[in-house]
Formats: sequence, C-alpha cells, structure tokens
Amino acid sequence: MGYVYAGQGENTNQFKIGRTSDEPRKRRAQHRTSNPQFSYYRTYKTTHPCAAEKFLKKLFAEKRVPNTKEWFNIGCEEIDSGFLALDVYMQTHLSIAQEKEVKSLAKQMSDGVFLTPDDSHRELFHFCRKLKNEIEIRKLEYEHWKDQLKLQIGCHDGIEGLFQWKSQPQHDLDEDKLKSEYPEVWEACQEEISVRKFYLLDGDEE
Repeated sequence: MGYVYAGQGENTNQFKIGRTSDEPRKRRAQHRTSNPQFSYYRTYKTTHPCAAEKFLKKLFAEKRVPNTKEWFNIGCEEIDSGFLALDVYMQTHLSIAQEKEVKSLAKQMSDGVFLTPDDSHRELFHFCRKLKNEIEIRKLEYEHWKDQLKLQIGCHDGIEGLFQWKSQPQHDLDEDKLKSEYPEVWEACQEEISVRKFYLLDGDEE
C-alpha cells in the first residue's frame, strides 16, 4: 500500500507528482527540509503506487518542467481532472500479484485450446482493437514528423536542447558469417525458448 501525490512549493503554478510508501504527512516533512513551503494538494491511496505515478506522469508529460522529472507546469483544475482519470484507471488496473502472474504465464506453453467467447470477451476485443488502431495511427504520425525533423537536421548532431540525431558506434553480430565459418560455435550457442505472442484476431498484420 502507498500513495501518489501532487504537491506545491513556492511556485503555485507548478506541481510535484510523486509516490511514497509513508503516510503523506511524514513525506511532507522530508519535502519541507528543502522546500519549506511545500504542501500537498491531492493524494491518492493505492496498492500499486508505481503504476499510479506512471499514469499521472504520462498524462502530464507535455507539461513537464524542463530538466526535472517530477515537476509540471499545470493548474489545480488539471490536477483535479487528472486524479479523476487516475481513479478510473486504477479501478481496472491489475494488482502487483496479477502482473506477476501474467509474466509467469507468458513463459508457459499454451495448451492449444481456444476458450468460448462471451459478451465480456467481445467487449474487450472491440475496445482493444479501437485502442490498437489509435496507437498505430499515432505511430504513423510520429514517424512522419520525425522524418521531417531529420531532413531539417541533415548531417548535424541535432537541434540544441530539442532533438538529437547523432552518430554512435554500434557492434552487430554477423550470424550468417558465424554460422558458415564457425558452425560448431553457432550450434552450441543456440537455445530454444518458449515465447507466447498475443494477437487480436482481426485480420490485421502485427
């Protein structure tokens, strides 16, 4: 059990978003050591504070104060709506134990049996398909605008303080050469593992 919080310091136009396993009043005392005016505006108690904190920081990512990880240029109304969205998200979020179970199941062999779908399965399918399509569209848009920036950067290292497209050394293993010239080594290094891949059976390619 823990808490996520949104707190303010001297600058009332900025909020700090973080998490703690302590009671908020204990954590506040630590904040006030370096920021005497720090006070909590909203707190949220949850069994999965890491997931809750990640949700809020992703939600407000575009408002992050430069060169910081936890401070955001947002107002009280945005914090209020963000915590409402957080509550909806956390009501259906997996517990830590369930997340561990999913990771364990991902390493097991499936049994070849397809379950019979019910209405809840169909509802989740349509919801996931909608989200998947939205994500794919955003990926296409991101790649488009990223390429536009690459054209502007040209052969330079990037655009100062904004983008980097810098050459870096990288070493790749030539598997074909290893297999042809050192077949015994290649064979000795092979390892068969079981991998379960999740697909939406909607006819689209992954």
